[in-house]
Amino acid sequence: MLVNKHALLKTDRANAVQINFINTNLRNIVVTNKTILNLGILLTGLFSIASATAGTVVQCGQAVCSASFSIQDGEIEVGGGKFNYDAKTGDISLSQENITGGGTANAGGGITWNLGSGKEVSIHSITGNADPILFFNLGATTGASASNYSFFFDLPIAISGPIDTKSSVSYSLTSKTDAGAQIQGLGGGKVVQSWDIDTSVGGIGVLNKNVDVGDTHFHLGGPATTSSPAYVETDSIVGDLAYDTMSVEVAFNLSAESIVGITGFVSQTPVPVPAAGWLMLTGLGFLTVRKRHTIIA
Repeated sequence: MLVNKHALLKTDRANAVQINFINTNLRNIVVTNKTILNLGILLTGLFSIASATAGTVVQCGQAVCSASFSIQDGEIEVGGGKFNYDAKTGDISLSQENITGGGTANAGGGITWNLGSGKEVSIHSITGNADPILFFNLGATTGASASNYSFFFDLPIAISGPIDTKSSVSYSLTSKTDAGAQIQGLGGGKVVQSWDIDTSVGGIGVLNKNVDVGDTHFHLGGPATTSSPAYVETDSIVGDLAYDTMSVEVAFNLSAESIVGITGFVSQTPVPVPAAGWLMLTGLGFLTVRKRHTIIA
């Protein structure tokens, strides 16, 4: 039988092209698989570095734990006490026990300190959760002269990683005379300030939440009552488990013959980093497919 050599060469070349094409695809599949494996390792590392640890209720060995607050008139501490949180749920409530400075428990669950000369400070309620978010409802009254009042709240925390922080405050301001009334932060600052603190000796110090909030509010004439806008601030920080205390300060100057009610909150929430990780994986997967098509071309 006669054999056409040219036909055989043509067939061999076609087979060689197909084999080379298959080998190229196989090599590309191996590269792609390696790439995916490396991406998985990379994303695992990123999650371990950047993922936030959700707020944890700090335990005290009892069913109900406590945190502290104090109040100053100028530089003098005039009162203090405790607020409790449930060790299981983290729910916060004001305690009417262990009150210092001669404060009086009110029927509504609050506490009032009569400072004399027409001056008075009150905590109507403290609520929230130890995971942490702190809601406060406070009051203050002045006599014949203006006063600087400060309320300090310290809450144990255990939270780390990327964190969204938020705060808000508003006032109900009453002037008792026609002179009007004004509330403003001390030293030109905001009325509400907050930090995370490492209280250990030689620790990493203080982390500002960057959500100081509460502008000056005033009105002329009186007697009259006005309400401020709701002042709101948000930001993001990176927490560390070394910070063991969330400290909130509500500090202000209140004009003479004035009454103010202050409500607000400070909170911090772990950022859901895994959702961002899936977006990264999708984008990197697209790049992998693009790389495979480039190799085939």
